[in-house]
Amino acid sequence: MSADVLVLNRNFYAIHIANWQRALSLVYLDHARVVDQEYRTYNFDDWRELSQILHNHPGGGSFSVADIRLAYRYRLREIRAIGEEYVYSLKPPTGGWTQASLERILEAQVRLEGEVTWEI
Repeated sequence: MSADVLVLNRNFYAIHIANWQRALSLVYLDHARVVDQEYRTYNFDDWRELSQILHNHPGGGSFSVADIRLAYRYRLREIRAIGEEYVYSLKPPTGGWTQASLERILEAQVRLEGEVTWEI
């Protein structure tokens, strides 16, 4: 794997390009942060936790409660779960992630778990 990473200063000005190994070590040593497309920053532990949402669902199910809570916590634009037959996608409701929307989604997920048969 070879990839270059643009290194920014605190004002988001580009200062140099590093290979991915160097960039990851800077984040791990707490000398740098990861920046997403919406300019949110993450330290190593946050980034590691966020990356754990990328996993397969070999049992064929859709999202777990932990998946949904992580999407809410990090205000993700979309999460996907890969089952045996389907790829599930969850995007934030109109108006974005709110506590009320999280509760409604979790209630529906628990109520419908294993019963969802429709596709969009």
